[in-house]
Amino acid sequence: MAGPAIFAGALDGARCDRVFSSRREGAATWQRAFSLVELIGVLAILTILAVLVIPRISNRANTARIAGSVDQARVQQALASVQAVKTAATEHCAKFGTLASRNGTPLAVSASYDKYDAILLSEQLLDQPFSVRLGTGATVRLVKATGRSLSSRQGIGGGASAGGGAAPEGAYLLEAVIFGVPEREAKALNDALDGPSLGAEPGEDDSQGRVTYRGGDPGTPREVYISITRE
Repeated sequence: MAGPAIFAGALDGARCDRVFSSRREGAATWQRAFSLVELIGVLAILTILAVLVIPRISNRANTARIAGSVDQARVQQALASVQAVKTAATEHCAKFGTLASRNGTPLAVSASYDKYDAILLSEQLLDQPFSVRLGTGATVRLVKATGRSLSSRQGIGGGASAGGGAAPEGAYLLEAVIFGVPEREAKALNDALDGPSLGAEPGEDDSQGRVTYRGGDPGTPREVYISITRE
C-alpha cells in the first residue's frame, strides 16, 4: 500500500513543480513586456524633449557664431566710408541746395541714380571713391520718392529714420548699398549704427533703422542698405 501512495505523492510534486515553473516563466515574460513598455515611454519623452530643446540650442549656436566671427576692422572701415560720404553730401547740399545736382547743374533722376560718389569726387568733396571691404561690391545710390515711397529696398521696409515709408513727391534719399555681405557682418553693421534692439534674429528681415536687409538662409549673403541722408 505504501508504494502507490509514494508514487501518487511524487506525481503531485511533479505537477506542483510544473505549475510553479509555469508561473515563474509567466512572471518573467510579464516583466520583460513591462520593461519594453517602459523603454518605449522613455524614448517618447526623450523625443519630445529633443524637439523642444534642439531648435533653441541651434538658434543660440547660430547667434554665437554670428557674433563671434565678425571682422570688426572690415565693419569699421565700411562705417568710416559711409561717414565720409555723409560729410561730403552735407557739404554738397549746403553749397548747391539739393542732392539732385552735379556742380550746381540739376541732375535728372527718374527713380534712382547709382555711383553718386562720382559726383562728390568731381566736386572735390570726397577724397576717394566709395569702397568697402565687406561683401562683393558697393554703390552710393540717390533715390527719388515715387508714389510716396522713398527707398530702393524692395519691400524690406524701414522707418522714418531709415528713409523708408511716406515721403513727399520729389524727396530724395541717399543710401549706401553693399552687395554680398555675410549675415554676421550685416548684423554687426546694424548693431553699430542702430543698436542691437533694432536688429533681427538669424535668418529674419532687418526692416528697421538706418541699416536694413532681407533675411533668408543663414549662409546666404545679404544686400545691405544703409541710409546716409535725405532731402
